[in-house]
Amino acid sequence: MDASPKRRALLWRFGGALFDEQALTLTVGGAEVDLERRPLELLSLLLTHAGEVVTKDEILDALWPDRDISEASLTKCVARLRSALADDDHTIIRTAHGFGYRFAAPVTVQEAEARAVVLPPKVELAAGDKVPHRPGWVLVRKLGAGGFGDAWLGELAGTGEQRVFKFAVQDTGLVALRREVALGRLLREGLGPRDDLNRILDWNFAESPYFIETSYWPEGNLAEWCVAQGGAGAVPLDTRIELAAEIADALSAAHSMGVLHKDLKPANVLIRTRESGRPAIVLTDFGSGRALDFSRFAALGITGFDAPTGPEVTSGTALYSAPELLAGGAPTVQADLYALGVLLFQLVTGDFRSPLAPGWEERVGDKLLQSDIAAAAAGDPARRLGDAAEFARRLRHLDQRRAEAKREAAALEELTLARTALERARARRAPIMALIAALAVGLSASSWMYLRAERAQTRAEASAAQERAVTRFLTDDLLSSANPLLAGNPDIKVKDVLGTASAKLDRNFPNGGLDRAAIEAALGQTYAGLSDPKHAEALLKAALQRRKAALGDAAPETQAVRIALADLYEREVDNPAMLRTGRDILAAGPPDAATQLRGRYAVVLAECNNATGSGCSKSLRAIFADTRRTLGPNDPFTLRVQTMLAFHLSNNEAVAEALPLAREAVALSAQIYGANHPIVQERRYQLAEILIQAQSLPEAIAILQDIRRVLLKIAGHETELTARATNQIGYAYTNLKRYDDALVYFREALAYNLATHGENFEVTYEGYNNIANVLANMGRTKEAIAAGEKAWNIEVHDAGPDNPDTLWFENNLANYYLKDGNAAKAAELWADVVRRGRHRFTHGEWDLAHFLFHLGEAQVAMGDKSAARASFAESVQRFTVALGAQNPRTRNAKAALDKLNAAGAQ
Repeated sequence: MDASPKRRALLWRFGGALFDEQALTLTVGGAEVDLERRPLELLSLLLTHAGEVVTKDEILDALWPDRDISEASLTKCVARLRSALADDDHTIIRTAHGFGYRFAAPVTVQEAEARAVVLPPKVELAAGDKVPHRPGWVLVRKLGAGGFGDAWLGELAGTGEQRVFKFAVQDTGLVALRREVALGRLLREGLGPRDDLNRILDWNFAESPYFIETSYWPEGNLAEWCVAQGGAGAVPLDTRIELAAEIADALSAAHSMGVLHKDLKPANVLIRTRESGRPAIVLTDFGSGRALDFSRFAALGITGFDAPTGPEVTSGTALYSAPELLAGGAPTVQADLYALGVLLFQLVTGDFRSPLAPGWEERVGDKLLQSDIAAAAAGDPARRLGDAAEFARRLRHLDQRRAEAKREAAALEELTLARTALERARARRAPIMALIAALAVGLSASSWMYLRAERAQTRAEASAAQERAVTRFLTDDLLSSANPLLAGNPDIKVKDVLGTASAKLDRNFPNGGLDRAAIEAALGQTYAGLSDPKHAEALLKAALQRRKAALGDAAPETQAVRIALADLYEREVDNPAMLRTGRDILAAGPPDAATQLRGRYAVVLAECNNATGSGCSKSLRAIFADTRRTLGPNDPFTLRVQTMLAFHLSNNEAVAEALPLAREAVALSAQIYGANHPIVQERRYQLAEILIQAQSLPEAIAILQDIRRVLLKIAGHETELTARATNQIGYAYTNLKRYDDALVYFREALAYNLATHGENFEVTYEGYNNIANVLANMGRTKEAIAAGEKAWNIEVHDAGPDNPDTLWFENNLANYYLKDGNAAKAAELWADVVRRGRHRFTHGEWDLAHFLFHLGEAQVAMGDKSAARASFAESVQRFTVALGAQNPRTRNAKAALDKLNAAGAQ
């Protein structure tokens, strides 16, 4: 059973109403209201986000997932709910016109008592029966039966539309159906529509018999389809291998959202026929599945169902079950990979009845396929591939791999494979042990140093007692929680270690003191390194208060924590907090030169991130000169400032100056940290960004792909930086006009950011904007407008309409309308951007010149040459001041103005 916590169902009270989230019932004035399921689900969604605007798209996606529903259905749903609440004056549910709805009434909430779900007796069904609760639908034939439910083919009278209806059998069946819906919604929300994941079209959990509805594929499942082709062996081997790769793609997508399938087998792989006639897979039946991270449900706004944390479903099929599962172990990604390896073996041999028994290699003649099966279905899960995407890549590159293999001796090939496997295993273990060791050493050293300071102020006996407490914390709490045997968890992770240790701070250091401050500072910086800003900030702020109280505001130890906080805010792009912390560093007292530089850097960088223009580069250039002179060219902080200066220079079109600075920063950083260190990869990433600006695209792509390779080897999974590298590869391919490739990389990065941060996160809505740009370049302007509207609306909501990024998103949206032939709408948007930009860009930035240029283009398209001439003229003047007369942007604007003047003279 999963030990992860889940949120209890809640009772919501507002006015004279009571909403029971678990029972999905609404009581008004003491009487239960007879209301359909969807208005109640809408109420649950709005209450969960009380006080916030929930967009129409968010409501449509939550209430009607996987279905194309018009806004009219939503309007009727809102009207039904308002009628039930007697909300005639719209004081409870307010409309944000053109955007969404907000629950505005005061509300109180409490946990509901857990109630068991009692399933009515099984309903006997037969062909020709009407589908319960679905008027017009008739059962055609039974498709299958399992431990959790019976599947029936249903048909809608008059239209011939067909769907699969899966009915619950006993209480475990209902749990499985609810689990399948919850996981299906998680996948849909996080990944968007995918043809390789079966769609859950609707469900009925309101009254018995309970069921879900899914798409129907007449080709049947993988085994049935193969029989129809004359047997799996009659299907071309290349086709079978591609089907295995497609299954791996679908499984990888589910894993990227923290979802395990747990019952991968031919019966749960459906086949559909593409327009080309080629088969394609559809992965189905997540009723046995499992979510590894339940917070994703809340992050994606999935409400109305409990997270699938009910009794652990252990069904699976023995033939495809990994050895550790048969021994009672917990399901993992590697267990899904084992089933994938067995499936590949059966596809290659053409026999779905064959187990992966000793000697299986003799039935697989191809050595590379042998290695792929072994890599996925190794008996030891630690020796299996790290992810299903790698499995798919291996299968799709068989021809290249065979060509390489021919150039090597068989012995050398086996040696290489063995060495690769060994290095992979070591790479998985090394980062965790290194982090634990570094944390322990850091805590020991810092605790000793700050205990010395406290001894000068307190009695030796008290200090000795505190030092013993620090030692106990390191040995009993930190290091014991890192011991798999003592922790009772063989797969212990660094965050688990930190969480266990942090939870015991109050017990071990109830009176605070500098010893606790030292530990909080070390733990906070470690959390920051693990991209967990919430825990990092709380611990660092606690350490800061303790040191201020004990040592004073200007003490080096106090300032060190402020610097750590400024670094955290820089990483999280929290500019107001970084600016405030930088000013606190400078105001705390006469700082030493190094501390003063850190404070100046935080202030300047925060101000730069909220503006553009050459003034920012000028300020950073001054700090860089002072840092290089004071600390030396090889100092880590000097190199950090150098890298940031290069980035802002490139942002202001000074690529020729930025590129050598970035290259030097990478080279010097590699000398200090080693070529594969994450800091070096971060600086290589920024170098790649500048190379894209310089149109050195092949070099940029090579660097970014190598960054992904290095960091995936270290971390074993996607990280913030690998996702950013993926995004930048998309930019590079966009510049190469390889839009299909760009779209793949942008969508991969967006999927990670949606899953990790949710929709209202800066990098996420930038992802929507990137996808919109690519779609526009591909001529898919309607899709581009939809994605651009989404990005712009989120940016307006989160950053405000006058934020520079918001204005650029609006500029992009105007461009999509122009490409779609709607010059009037484009001009309207650009006029708004220019109006707002005049108040925002007041320091000679070139942004406003860019917006004026495009406004002129729209005005030309509308035939308003007089207005266009004025826009182009001002654009030329502003570009010249900001970038110089010879800059390509200036020359383009000048050429447009000259062309317009020449046309007017004819």
